[in-house]
Amino acid sequence: MKQKYKQKSFVYGNAEYLYELHVGGVRRINLRIRPDGSIRLSVPHATTSRQIHAFLARYADHIVSVVERNKSRRRFASDTSPEDQNARQEQLRAILLECHQNVVLPRMTPLAMTETQRRFIESPTAIRIHPMKTRWGSCNFQKGTLNFNLYLIDQPRECIEYVVMHEFAHFLCPDHSHAFHALMTTLMPDWKERREKLKA
Repeated sequence: MKQKYKQKSFVYGNAEYLYELHVGGVRRINLRIRPDGSIRLSVPHATTSRQIHAFLARYADHIVSVVERNKSRRRFASDTSPEDQNARQEQLRAILLECHQNVVLPRMTPLAMTETQRRFIESPTAIRIHPMKTRWGSCNFQKGTLNFNLYLIDQPRECIEYVVMHEFAHFLCPDHSHAFHALMTTLMPDWKERREKLKA
C-alpha cells in the first residue's frame, strides 16, 4: 500500500514544532531527526491519532533537545569563516580516510565482489564533503563517488565510522533491503546502536 505524507505539528512549551507524518511502509512507529533539525515520523497504517500524540508526548523532551542541538550546530557552522569551514572540512576528510583505511578495508576486502565493486571500495572515484540538509552521507554506486555531510565532524567517532561503512556497503547493496541490513550486521555487528546514537 502506498505511503501517505502529511505536514503536522506539536507544541512543546511555547514553541510549535513541525514534523512530516508518513503513514505506511513501517511496522512500528519510527522517529527520525535529520541533520537540519527537521522531524520525520513514520507510522503503520493502523496507528491512531491518540497513539501518535502519546508517542510525541513521551519523547517530546528528547525530540526538542536533538532538534535544537542540530539547529545550533548549523548556526555555528554558518557563522564560521570560510577558512574555518575549510579547516573543518579537511579535518573530517582525514577522519573519513582513516575510517576507510582502518575500518572499511579490513572488513570488506575479504568479501566476494566484482572487480568494479572492489575497485570502488578500495579507491572510490571521489569523496566529497559539503553541508547536507537531510542526510549524513550518500553514495553513487554506478560512478563510485561518495558524499558526506560536513556536520559529521561534530559527531562521535563511532557514528562517523557507521556512516562511512554504510555508504561503502552500498557499493555491494545499492538499496536498503534485508540483504543490505544483513551485510551491515556482518561488517559492523553494532551498527544499529551506532545509528541510534547518531540520531540522538
